[in-house]
Amino acid sequence: MGITVSFHHTVHNCDDIRTIEACFLAILIVAGFAAVFTLAGSIIGCMGTCCARSSQVTMVTKVYFSLRFLSAQSNRALGSRMTAS
Repeated sequence: MGITVSFHHTVHNCDDIRTIEACFLAILIVAGFAAVFTLAGSIIGCMGTCCARSSQVTMVTKVYFSLRFLSAQSNRALGSRMTAS
């Protein structure tokens, strides 16, 4: 029990095939131009990125800490040394 599918389509006119071939050729030519433009764009983009002057980025990092906390710890340490001696 096999299923067979057959398509019976006859071409009445050879102009149909020529129209399809012309459309396929037009699509192929447009795709070729698109590939050339894409390649040219990537080359120009690479040149713009690689050959441009490099700008130096300057970063300033500020670190804040509490001097009160450090001085309180150092006073405790000095006080314990003075009372121990």
